[in-house]
Amino acid sequence: MRLTTLNLVKRHFNEKIAELSGTEDEATPELINGLITQLAEYDYANDELGMAEHCPEEYRDEIVAWLREEYL
Repeated sequence: MRLTTLNLVKRHFNEKIAELSGTEDEATPELINGLITQLAEYDYANDELGMAEHCPEEYRDEIVAWLREEYL
């Protein structure tokens, strides 16, 4: 994976988790695990959420592994 892409994806997910932490529902391990699970199971063939822009499919496994290591 290109380092630039990895850094952009990491920044995106760090921001998302920070948003969760700033709400009434703190970013609990359960919420973070839910986010990671959604990403791991996301259907890129039907990309209605636009996830491919924030986490290209070819990098998904590496990003999921990084998120698990970093946040769980």
